Amino acid sequence: VVRFRESVDWLQRARRLILDNKLEMHVQPVMHIASNTVAYYEALARLRSETGELIPPGLFIPALERAGDTTLLDHAVIQASMQCLAQHPYLKKLAINLSARSFNNPGLLSHIENNIQKNNLQANQFIFELTESASLADVRATRVLCDKLAALGCELAVDDFGTGFSTFA
Repeated sequence: VVRFRESVDWLQRARRLILDNKLEMHVQPVMHIASNTVAYYEALARLRSETGELIPPGLFIPALERAGDTTLLDHAVIQASMQCLAQHPYLKKLAINLSARSFNNPGLLSHIENNIQKNNLQANQFIFELTESASLADVRATRVLCDKLAALGCELAVDDFGTGFSTFA
């Protein structure tokens, strides 16, 4: 009962903070080992609490996932990530993680396209990361989304590859 209540509390709190525009994007460099240069940056979502505390994703994403409510987060992360790249053009390329529920979201592609246009960016400045286990949960939906993102000009990457003990065809 305590865990359920905590999960519900995190869910309500996360929704409120996202809707109140308290999502912050942090970036970390992804290095190209052979040349010792930054290949691109990965966008990392954090929430800023009412008291100014930085809330890591491990505290709020599981609650959103359990409730099947990651679409709100995905849309906010895409918007914030693209604004971040527009404000910091020296980053050049940004990887954005997508949740498994995004694969079946009919409005996702138009949301991505609208934010690219609104921020005067190019689709090839983005790498969308899909986790292996989430991608395999609905292979058909994953394929459709990957095809649409590739046609738009975005790159795709498989995150956590090998952790799902599955083979990608």
